Amino acid sequence: MYDRTYGTDWDDLDRESVIARAFALGVDEALGNPNPEERERLVETMGSAYDRSVVDLAYQEGLKKASNRTPTGETDERSVWRDLVDGDSDDPVDVPPDPTEGGRTSLPSALSSIEALERKAEDSRDSLQRPEFLDG
Repeated sequence: MYDRTYGTDWDDLDRESVIARAFALGVDEALGNPNPEERERLVETMGSAYDRSVVDLAYQEGLKKASNRTPTGETDERSVWRDLVDGDSDDPVDVPPDPTEGGRTSLPSALSSIEALERKAEDSRDSLQRPEFLDG
């Protein structure tokens, strides 16, 4: 499904496109269509280790969300793909800004719950304090 939707004949992609494609690759792998070569190409397009880790997180999130739906046939696979990848592309999602550019991107709504990418501390010293769950 990834090949039909996105294709693999590309030379250069922006950050938003790479992250969206990584998520879609995760969904497609969960549906039984692994494509490790395309995943590696996407990771290699990113310039920093931070961006490469964001791509990997998007891929893992797609894999997890699609795996939780367990399709039982081709119709169900299309439904999972449509719900997770096609979705509502007008729904902007905040992802961590590129530290070198400071910009925002919009991604499929299925990426809205990647908690590992959310920055919770407003004061930079908060990240150095003991986690609350260890105090209880």
